Amino acid sequence: MKERIKRNLGYIVASFSALMLLGIGVASANGLSAINEDTGEDSRNEAKLDIDNQVDVRNDNRTDIDSILDIAANTGDNEANDNEGDGDVESGDIDLAVEIANLVGFNRQDCSGDCPSGDGMGGCPGDCSNNNHGKDFCCPFGGDIAAGNFDTGEDSRNEAKVYIDNDVKIRNDNRTDIRNDISACLNTGDNEANHNDGDGTVSTGNINVDASVNNVVNNTSASSIPGACCPFGGDIDATNEDTGEDSVNESKVDIDNDIDIRNDNRTDIRNDLSIRANTGDNEANHNDGDGTVITGDISATIDFTNKVMN
Repeated sequence: MKERIKRNLGYIVASFSALMLLGIGVASANGLSAINEDTGEDSRNEAKLDIDNQVDVRNDNRTDIDSILDIAANTGDNEANDNEGDGDVESGDIDLAVEIANLVGFNRQDCSGDCPSGDGMGGCPGDCSNNNHGKDFCCPFGGDIAAGNFDTGEDSRNEAKVYIDNDVKIRNDNRTDIRNDISACLNTGDNEANHNDGDGTVSTGNINVDASVNNVVNNTSASSIPGACCPFGGDIDATNEDTGEDSVNESKVDIDNDIDIRNDNRTDIRNDLSIRANTGDNEANHNDGDGTVITGDISATIDFTNKVMN
């Protein structure tokens, strides 16, 4: 019996098979059992239950972020020339504030958390069904596991065996590429106050730049797959009881758990910042009065934060 379950987190392929040979092999919501009971004299009895559980989970996450800003601001390139009186130029200030925040978080699966209690199917946490049988594959057997020989006959040979192979493979592949490109050309200069009969005065504005870039990539957020890593929540018992004279009785429960988790995270972050700021290149020449040039200040505060958690 094989079923496939599609989930939003990626994909899960779960398979279950049970083989029962001779005797009594039972797989139910209350657990698993391979039992030989009330066997006859000189009889040969074998009860065998062979379980193969496979869970394959893969998460592929890819995020590409490009933040490209091309900014130009100009209050300069003014002229006050050839006036009969004074020629005055006063350019305005430029205040530039840029804030970029890139927050990327990936959810990955693992085998953390508590295993369900052994109270049948009701002990399985959560609901992982996209069809009528989905929950069975997240927690196939919430009950007990038993192999036993009871009230066996004289000179009989009795074998009760349960073989369980649990194979869980989890692959989390996260890829993040972030590019922040900020280019700014800011000017309050290139002003003229020339050839005036009076004074020539140029006063340019200030340029203030405040840029903040914050990149946070979190690959550590994890959620457990309900029951996939511990699909059997009950007790395990192998018993020979009230066996017959000269009988050979073997009861065995063999469980093989193989859990393979691989996390592959790659993050590439590129921050490019280019700022050209000018308050100069001003002229106050050939005036009959005074020639005065006052250039503005330039200030810049740049903050880059890159935080990657794997």
